[in-house]
Amino acid sequence: MMGNNFQNVLNFYETYEEHSRLCKPTGQLEFERTIDIIERYIPESSSTLLDIGGGTGPYSCYLANKGHDVHLVDPVHKHVVLAQQASESQPENPILTCTVGDARKLDFDNDFADAVLLLGPLYHLTERHERICALRESFRILKAGGVVFAVGISRFASVLSGMISETFTDPDFFAIVQQDLKDGQHRNVPGKSYFTDSFFHLPSELEEEVSEAEFRVEAMLAIEGPAWILNNLENHLSERAKKQKLMQVLGLIERDPALMASSLHFMAIGRKS
Repeated sequence: MMGNNFQNVLNFYETYEEHSRLCKPTGQLEFERTIDIIERYIPESSSTLLDIGGGTGPYSCYLANKGHDVHLVDPVHKHVVLAQQASESQPENPILTCTVGDARKLDFDNDFADAVLLLGPLYHLTERHERICALRESFRILKAGGVVFAVGISRFASVLSGMISETFTDPDFFAIVQQDLKDGQHRNVPGKSYFTDSFFHLPSELEEEVSEAEFRVEAMLAIEGPAWILNNLENHLSERAKKQKLMQVLGLIERDPALMASSLHFMAIGRKS
């Protein structure tokens, strides 16, 4: 079941420091906006949540602290170990289980969960049929009325980040951008650090995939919006008044289809009818 592309992903994360990514300003923005969206669609506590591709556990730990029953699954053994350690640091509200697993074949019963978080798997499954398989697995394990939070990376993520970092001078990066824009198939070059094998979505593609898996799409929402481009983002996030205003603005434009693809990530919220 595991192809060469997915093995490349596993190899990448065995050395990449994923646990520190959300500590950076863009990561902080991503985390807070993602949590804000999730909490609109789930009860305040006591839901059964599956964090599939949950990495080192930041979302699982947060939601467990809010009183939810959380299970984390990730394909990278190192991530699962770190997630378990993070869970043990909050013994009063631990993650219930942290296991190595694959979003395309999950070891949970039918109608088990109130919500499934797919905050990473869909852009690391580079073939469409693999993404549909993962979404259908989420559909299977959700209760009637349950919700999936399905995240994609924007087709334009590389081109926009390249403008900011001026990495277009690297011919390897320029070739990556050309391929991204052509068909969304993002591939790194050996010896470079331009992410790993991924599929970069158009918003319409993510919405279509979630619909094909039989979910009713209730919303398509930009996560960071264009705010990740701000060169003083850290300042905006560290000052309470500025942060509050920034989040208000992002809420105003989160559904705007004209701006959706300017966000690094966007989310489809799908409901199991």
